Amino acid sequence: EALAQFWDTLGERLIAPHLDTLSLMRLSEAATTLRVVVLRQIPKKWLIALEVTPLLRSSAAMRARSLCINNSDSRTPVADVHLLHKNLLSGLPQQLVNRASECTELTLDFEALTQFQKTCSHSSLLTGDPWEHVVLKLILDAGLLDRSLRAVRHVLQHVQVLKILNMPYLALLRKTIQDVDEYEEPLSFPVLRQLAGLRQLRVLALESARPHPDSIMVLSIGALKTLTDDVLPLLPLEELSISTVVVEPSHGARSSERPGMDLGPFLKLRHLKRLRLAAVRCCSESQLMMAKGPTVLDLRETCQLEHLDISFLADPGGSPGGVTVLGADTPASPSLRTLAMRNLGNSPSELRPQLGRYLSACQKLQHVLLSGLHLQVDFLEQVVQSLTTDEALSGARSSQWSLEWIQFSAPSNRETQLLNQAAAAFAQHGAQFQARVGVPMPADLRMTSETAASLEQQPTAGLSTFGEGMDWFLGGVVPAPLSVDQ
Repeated sequence: EALAQFWDTLGERLIAPHLDTLSLMRLSEAATTLRVVVLRQIPKKWLIALEVTPLLRSSAAMRARSLCINNSDSRTPVADVHLLHKNLLSGLPQQLVNRASECTELTLDFEALTQFQKTCSHSSLLTGDPWEHVVLKLILDAGLLDRSLRAVRHVLQHVQVLKILNMPYLALLRKTIQDVDEYEEPLSFPVLRQLAGLRQLRVLALESARPHPDSIMVLSIGALKTLTDDVLPLLPLEELSISTVVVEPSHGARSSERPGMDLGPFLKLRHLKRLRLAAVRCCSESQLMMAKGPTVLDLRETCQLEHLDISFLADPGGSPGGVTVLGADTPASPSLRTLAMRNLGNSPSELRPQLGRYLSACQKLQHVLLSGLHLQVDFLEQVVQSLTTDEALSGARSSQWSLEWIQFSAPSNRETQLLNQAAAAFAQHGAQFQARVGVPMPADLRMTSETAASLEQQPTAGLSTFGEGMDWFLGGVVPAPLSVDQ
């Protein structure tokens, strides 16, 4: 009874936020005194955390040991393990299903699986042999996610927020689907056909675990076109996050030729307020078959967009790309507040000066974050010039303006000099400028998992006890010092 009183007073604030919805239901079933209280506080936001089952562990171990037996070279093998073909919502308690009409937000979180994959990769945990290391690659079958979202459509009919987080590797290609409704086409794109039916969706997040070949979403050209042209425009989306995606090249092309997503179609979603995309190609779609040019940041149709966060996929050919705006007379965005552009390419002129003038004219813009290999010299000089000459920016707005630059490697002497000059100019006008060396450059998403595993392989990968001397060999007993007679 005392525990029930505590839960009634503080449980919803102290305990419930740290439990997924199924654990919350199990707690109510385990304690009779808590049942009434917990059921009364079932949140409208459901969190379904996917677990690492014993069957998944055994499947991963069997696959890893099989690869090691047949592995004839020194490269670290990649163990592909598919998640079980089971509806992710099939284990919901009936008491929770009865309250499904009250649910407005659903989160499917694969974080536990992601941590399991990270722990088992480049280690001998699955093989049991310190000389045999493997990389674990979990694969989320599109049919599994399609069946789960179909259940969401039928059970959670009023869901407005859908977040699928920390996803393992997922490929969305056109395929023949067996269990289709009466008016559905049997040959279609799984997952996408279900998203189109969630007509009340305001927030959609499809996020992979990390920007790495083992954890990306691969979309065919047709799937991406269906997503941007036929699915997303039907939804009243205010917030959209899709990461990390690469586009499957045409038949016969190499994986190294995988492009990123085209930014243009996403900027035509009129109701968006927040947009996060990774990875975006560094040239627009219309320029792919011709001489490559810059990506155009055209915000005229997304007049409500407040936050834009895009991460680029480096151009495999190293040809000029970049980011610019339509023209000198392009009207500034009336609502843009924050802009982040990450993983800028190999050129110090990736961001055109014209973009700097455009951003300076955005009245509500407060923070710009940039990261890449090289300092964007022309862009930075243009922003500094705007601070000096633009009365509107150098006046009342300057104290609200901040620019953050993250470089993947230490800047050169020339770049350091430019950074110091920019910091002084920003400080003179009351604005903020920060520059720092960040994490190393992200992995090349065009690599295969096998290539990535080979590059990440440690020199001592075959000996997990490296560096421990002879103690490990003698069972933890420190060997006695040698005598003169010996």
